[in-house]
Amino acid sequence: MQIKEALQTIGLNDKQASVYIALLQLGQTSAYAIALKSGLKKSTTYVILDELVEKGLGYKIPRTKKQLYAAKLPREVFALADERLKIAKQVLPELVALTKTSGVPVRTQYFEGLKQMRDAYFDTLNYPEKEMRGWISDAPFKETGKELWYTEYQPKRIKNKIRLRIVVPNTKHMKAYAANDAETLKETRVETYSKYAPESEMLLYGDSKIVITSFEEMMAIIVESKKVYELLSGIFEAHWRALGDKDTIQKQF
Repeated sequence: MQIKEALQTIGLNDKQASVYIALLQLGQTSAYAIALKSGLKKSTTYVILDELVEKGLGYKIPRTKKQLYAAKLPREVFALADERLKIAKQVLPELVALTKTSGVPVRTQYFEGLKQMRDAYFDTLNYPEKEMRGWISDAPFKETGKELWYTEYQPKRIKNKIRLRIVVPNTKHMKAYAANDAETLKETRVETYSKYAPESEMLLYGDSKIVITSFEEMMAIIVESKKVYELLSGIFEAHWRALGDKDTIQKQF
């Protein structure tokens, strides 16, 4: 993870992260110097500096002829983020109670672009030691998602002991992927119907979540609904059973 991305995980936007990094690099300095270093306009830099001061990530140097600024040390910044998270968690039960009584049975999140798609996909890793099921396409194994799948996602899924049962199309990519089922905590069955060639895919995980992804369109959707989850679970199990038991995946190709 890049430094700027790490700062964004604790609530900074892109410009705030750029200014904070410039402050760390320059030490006690002026808004003009920070603007040059960060590549932002001076007027914008003043606004961002005030925002960082308000967030507790920076401070103004008192009793100087020219207004100077300095950054809080990273260790202090992340300690502050941890403390705020602890405080927020204290009201989590109340927030959950509000959600249950809101009358909204289905929650949907939309993700666009490769980075957000990664976030959607990686949400499935938040349920360790549970089974995940679904229909997988060729897309993650082609150039766009190959690195994401093999170097990031799959190792973390295995580490979290999340077993995978998937239905795949009859292609060479799927044959290579299915060859190591036993070593990668998954079981694969092949749909040999010639017109079955999905460009999108769907995974069922947790107890009520569905993630639908389309690498070609660079988008993903997470639907959280117990009823929809149960419907799709039934459809998956029927499809899985219809494909039958196979001794090895190679026999299906």
